[in-house]
Amino acid sequence: MHRYSRKDANDLNWDYKTVNWFSSGPRGLEFNPGSKLWMLGEDAGNRAWHQIYKVDQESEESGKRAVWLEDCSEDLMGILWEIFPHDGDRHEPMRGVLEFVKSVIQQIVHEGVAVFELVIGRGKDDPSEPIEGARLIWIRQDSIMRFPNAFYQLVPPNEVELYPSGMIIPIEHSKVFVFKSPRKYLNCLRQIKEGLKILEQSELEWMGELSELNNRGENFSDVKNAYNIEIAKLTSKIGWNARGLICDGMSDFHYQIREFTWKIFCASIRDEVLNGIQQVMLKVGQHFQETPALHWDYLPKMEEFQKGIVDLKNK
Repeated sequence: MHRYSRKDANDLNWDYKTVNWFSSGPRGLEFNPGSKLWMLGEDAGNRAWHQIYKVDQESEESGKRAVWLEDCSEDLMGILWEIFPHDGDRHEPMRGVLEFVKSVIQQIVHEGVAVFELVIGRGKDDPSEPIEGARLIWIRQDSIMRFPNAFYQLVPPNEVELYPSGMIIPIEHSKVFVFKSPRKYLNCLRQIKEGLKILEQSELEWMGELSELNNRGENFSDVKNAYNIEIAKLTSKIGWNARGLICDGMSDFHYQIREFTWKIFCASIRDEVLNGIQQVMLKVGQHFQETPALHWDYLPKMEEFQKGIVDLKNK
């Protein structure tokens, strides 16, 4: 059992700069639960969550841990696990990592990136004091201004009077961590986001005109199937099946290819987020002159799923 911070988080002095934008205006249609883009992000996050959770639950019997830390002291290890707070037992650090990975993947799919400020907690408001805690604070994507080696955040209009610096707050570049998808999926996800927004808007307009279907001679099933075919084309590079919406009429071979493609995508973006977590932990480790190493060697690997596609094609 690891030791944890000596003080409760509320008793520490945190050096954050980020402004809370949580209640500062509505998001677009794509962020509404029930939209196709929302479903896609939720499914990708849940798949990665399950990949980690399954290995973690079987670890006592298999001896294979899902995610673990090495090369760091107990004091540092406790602080690193606490970067990812959760509502469960504080001695179950995997819970926080699981929820963080799922949430970040959802944000990457929805917004392209997930941006956080690393904040440090000390017993006193003094940079020379030893650190006793660390957290990642989410920064709303549309409030960020990025320049080479510089990050700024816009202050919500209703809170400007609270900040002497005015509408813009600088955030130390070295404390900003940007999580995004693997490079090969960047353009693909951007196209999917824009394409799903267009398709969904068109479908909503069409659904609103259902009373005119008979007058135009349209067949409901044919039109609905046409939309699903476009979704299938749009998401073919990541293999998402839209929760079964696009599976009607699909051959077993193509269904399995899409399933392997989806597993590859989820494992790839999962590993990218875990690599980002590793960079955060290395940054915190600098305060202890330590280089902690995060491992996830026993999680399902992309290579396994890629081999599955090769085997299918060679049958």
